[in-house]
Amino acid sequence: MPKPANDPSVAVAQLMHSLPARLRPSTPGGWRATFHFRLSHCAHPEWTVRVEGDRCTVAQGLEGAADCTVETSAETLAGIAAGTVNPRTAFLLRRVKVSHLGPMLKFIDALGPPGTGEPTTSATPALAQGDPPSPGEAPGLPLADLLVLDCSRMLPGAVLARQLLELGARVIKIEDAGGDPMRHAPPLVDGIGAGFVAFYRGAQSVILDLRTADGAATLRALARRADVLVESFRPGTLARWGVGLEALRAANPALVTCSLSGYGGDDQRPAHDLNVTAESGLLSLLGGPALPAVLLADVAAGLLAATAILAALLARRSSGRGAHIEQPLATALRPFLAWPAADLAAGADGLIATHLAGACPAYRRYRCGDGGELVVAAVEPKFWTAWVELLGLPHLAGVGLDPGDDGAQAAAQVAAVLAQRPRQHWLERGATAGLPVSPVLTLAEALAAGTLEVAEPLLPGVARGGSARAPALGEHTAAVRAELAGISLR
Repeated sequence: MPKPANDPSVAVAQLMHSLPARLRPSTPGGWRATFHFRLSHCAHPEWTVRVEGDRCTVAQGLEGAADCTVETSAETLAGIAAGTVNPRTAFLLRRVKVSHLGPMLKFIDALGPPGTGEPTTSATPALAQGDPPSPGEAPGLPLADLLVLDCSRMLPGAVLARQLLELGARVIKIEDAGGDPMRHAPPLVDGIGAGFVAFYRGAQSVILDLRTADGAATLRALARRADVLVESFRPGTLARWGVGLEALRAANPALVTCSLSGYGGDDQRPAHDLNVTAESGLLSLLGGPALPAVLLADVAAGLLAATAILAALLARRSSGRGAHIEQPLATALRPFLAWPAADLAAGADGLIATHLAGACPAYRRYRCGDGGELVVAAVEPKFWTAWVELLGLPHLAGVGLDPGDDGAQAAAQVAAVLAQRPRQHWLERGATAGLPVSPVLTLAEALAAGTLEVAEPLLPGVARGGSARAPALGEHTAAVRAELAGISLR
């Protein structure tokens, strides 16, 4: 009895027999590799494909030694044959499992369009060329269908997770029975710390005790299918528990790992935001005995780590291999300090330590008649000239960027005029004139004014919406374990 035309076995046979016409070398001089295909739900489940220079041969059954073994379903391979399943997307979704990534990536790049017998015109992945997304894939999100395991604790990992979530990644938050301490930091929103809610909307939570054999085994199983794993334990901790990062990458060479440590390397010293902010010299630049009410090093570490992870994922597209990223808190403040440190090393206080630190009247805070403060950021002469003319002080046009005595006297005259009227008066006049004059708002005032929205994305230009909620502790443990039960963990 003939098989129906839509039977995946028929489509698989058609694909295999079309390979000699469709597969072409992706590098000058060609390449050599032998592939063994093992297919589930298929009448003919085993195939051998050999690429030798400019030739491709196909045989039913497994012949000789393989450079790469490919395991997938007949349905997935049939979708690739029909052009309805992008092969790289199927690989990233673990619908196609391979023993060696390099040869498989070459194979994908050399696979011509279905039915044409023509080679691909570029080694660029098909999704980047504008192919329609696979079913279930969220359009426009560059990290759609990537799996991130977040084993970190506290703010650096949370900032990192937020960015990857907004870019479309699936983030599984790995927590112990006590949960990330951020969960319990007051005030609470529906029983969860407000900070945790702000950063982990849309994530999944799985409880694993990594110190136990079961917890370690489950993490290893998850890491075999993950794209990124983030951790913030002291150096050596995961290795003692049997889930060292090198071992995880050996089992999954495509895995990108990231360590959010205190000082990097094997340094065991504990470190928090305040430690590294004080040691770096940044705390001395912030002024006053009070501590800043923001965690600069924590946030910067999360931002820099996200950039490094995205670069590693981009490099993986051509190499097929992941990488390890070390992002210590101790180095996270370098972007803030690079310019002032360069000025100091050159032997002088530069622009950022003088003019941009309030030493000149054109870039400064001022108090108005009602006690409200505003800032003037008129570093361009045209703006400063228009501002002092608006204030009735045109004779100050030439001293806006003077950090000396003349600048100080000019600032005093400006302050005297501003003290005659409430802040809103000056803000309205500045806005009408198109000048860079802004109010100094408290955080509560910024929220009330709509200047800042708690739920707004960190990456508004490319992010998905923020309507999802943060997960309850362990909410997805059972579902993820059930998902793993259906996956080959060899």
